[in-house]
Formats: sequence, C-alpha cells, structure tokens
Amino acid sequence: MHVKASRGLYHLHFLLGERSQLSQSERREEGAQARRNTTRFKMSSFATKFSGYTMTQLNEFLEDDEKLSGTVQEMDEMQEVQQNKEKTLANNRTLAEQNLTLQPQLEHKKEQLTKSYICLQESFESYQLRKSRLDHKSGTTSLDTLLALLQAGGPK
Repeated sequence: MHVKASRGLYHLHFLLGERSQLSQSERREEGAQARRNTTRFKMSSFATKFSGYTMTQLNEFLEDDEKLSGTVQEMDEMQEVQQNKEKTLANNRTLAEQNLTLQPQLEHKKEQLTKSYICLQESFESYQLRKSRLDHKSGTTSLDTLLALLQAGGPK
C-alpha cells in the first residue's frame, strides 16, 4: 500500500509540476496511455457486467442470441453508442437538407460560369482572328512603307 501511495504521489507531482517540461512525443505517449486506460475501463465495465453470472448463465447467453443481444443493448456503453449514432444521423440529415436548399443556387452559378466561359472562348477566337489579320497585313507591308505612313500621319 505504501508503494502504491508513493507512486501515486510521484505521478501527481509529475503531472502538476513537470508536465510543461514534457516533449511532444512524451505528451503523445501520455495521451495514448490515457486512451488505453479509458478502453480498459470500458472493457472492465463490460467484464463486470458478466462477472456476476455463473457458467451456466453465461452458457445460456451463448445459446440464446436474443437474450445476449438484449443484455448488451441495455449496457450504458451501447446506449451511448446508439445516442451518438442518432445524433450523427440527425446532423447528417440537417446537412443534407441544407445542401438541397443550396442546389438551385449552385445550378444557377454553374450556368453563369458556362455562359462566361463560352463568351471568353468567343472573345479569344475573335482576338486570334484579328491578330492573324494584323500579322498578315504587317507581313505584306514593308517596314519602309509603314514608316512613311506614320511620318505622313504625324503632322495632321
């Protein structure tokens, strides 16, 4: 008993006084240990539930699936899991309904984007055509002729 008490005081001192000095990996390990302890507690409560039964009663559970299932469903852990499941389903339903209300707006925005993209394509094609014509015209006209035209248009 004295060894357990001194170990408990050591852990208390460690947790209160030196926790800030732990490295990140030590903190991760401490968290993992806490999760393992929680799992052991849940498993021990499961074992505690069945530890009071005799071997004959336990064999009856093994032979009667409905009885075993009913007993397991009555356990706090199973009820907690069922509640979490129901909450998750309700949240998912709410999110799905919100998504459905946004569907018309999404479709409208998609349509606008498609129209804008088509307009962009047409503008780019027009640009390419004009550029091509300009390149063709400037290719057939000599630089001297262009210079003369620019000089003649300058004083006007």
